[in-house]
Amino acid sequence: MEIYVPRFKNVEERIYTLEVITPMFLGGADKKVAEFRIPSLKGVLRFWWRALYGKKFDSLVKMKEHEDLIFGSTDIKSSFSIEVKDYSDIKIINKKIGINPFDILSYLSYGTNWAKKTKSYISSGSVIKIKIRFFNQILKKNNKIKEFLSYETIENIINDTLFVAANYGGLGFKSRNGFGSFKILEQGPLNDGLKKRIKEDNNSFLLIKDNIPNLNSKMRIFKTKKISESWDEVLRIIGGIYKEVKKKHGLYSKSKEIAKELRSNKLKELKSNRLPKHYFFRIDKEDDNYIGRIVYLYYGPEKIRKIYNSMNEDIVDNYAEELEEIKI
Repeated sequence: MEIYVPRFKNVEERIYTLEVITPMFLGGADKKVAEFRIPSLKGVLRFWWRALYGKKFDSLVKMKEHEDLIFGSTDIKSSFSIEVKDYSDIKIINKKIGINPFDILSYLSYGTNWAKKTKSYISSGSVIKIKIRFFNQILKKNNKIKEFLSYETIENIINDTLFVAANYGGLGFKSRNGFGSFKILEQGPLNDGLKKRIKEDNNSFLLIKDNIPNLNSKMRIFKTKKISESWDEVLRIIGGIYKEVKKKHGLYSKSKEIAKELRSNKLKELKSNRLPKHYFFRIDKEDDNYIGRIVYLYYGPEKIRKIYNSMNEDIVDNYAEELEEIKI
């Protein structure tokens, strides 16, 4: 395989302003010292690219080939670059989150080792300006052009992927627990074209059975009815509900059983007996008010999907006062 990338011809660049909504646990070699890291952002983009675009492909081999074409690999340069333009509005705090070991925020941020752990983090309210440059990408095989992606195409792909990451996920350690939520200040509502792509199923079953998270018509979103002036209040609401529902459905006792099921599906990256969470907690900020969301991604072996489906119905039936289901 040969790759030719015209790095500085037909280049487009774009500035994005990210506002941190909930504490963001990011760090380098010293995990106790917080810093905003480009590789972490690229990793998040890669994850949400698979979730958004992976279902376009009819095989995992084709998906991986296209993924490498965009994000790069040991053999291919990335089709885009990211740099931080301004660090001045990034605030680092070294203080425990949560009141005591029994506070749900303590569990969500540090797990069961709240008393022993202290990690600095990028504070909510921090603002990070990044510049992304987009390049033409040409894939050649046997001296013939196999695929060409223009810098405009790359820009659209990365732009949509970043917007999806900002709407459904977060950045850094414990991002599935609601930490590292961020918003793009230049972003408006998701456009109809992107919403349609999110709901399209295409080859979703291929990803579902291989336990690759993806956005499809069976994903579900619940949001808090309460609007709060603080992010921690709404995170306590969704974290507390999830903990109750998880306990009611026996997920603590079933974790080893489900992990065994996942391993039988050749999930090599599962290194422990813990259950990978299919839920993402997300905090949104509108003006100076905060709303909590639980985002459920439908994927994985059928046995696991049944458990989560029953949990979702429990949320609908028994927590209607606190949460409402919303459409994409």
